[in-house]
Amino acid sequence: MGNIFEWGNPPYDLKDYNEKPYVFCNEGSWSSVFLNDLLHYLKLSIKKEQEVELIRFWVGESDWKLKKLRFTLEEIEYYHLENITNQHYIRVSFD
Repeated sequence: MGNIFEWGNPPYDLKDYNEKPYVFCNEGSWSSVFLNDLLHYLKLSIKKEQEVELIRFWVGESDWKLKKLRFTLEEIEYYHLENITNQHYIRVSFD
């Protein structure tokens, strides 16, 4: 699934997009293997009450507004994640 770790020292402009107390980084290419692994992880490991968001943005360009999407964990499918690969300024909420 790539390298997932808690971001102890996130980019300075992450605060412009996120106020959650826990921040994790997922490094890796958005290949079909990655997307399948991410989908599997979301469906098996995330619970609705965790209020998880996936945020994609380019560090140093905090002037951009994030497009917002919302999916239930039950409805998220591979093609949803595949469509996200083309978005560089997006916030996806899972509930």
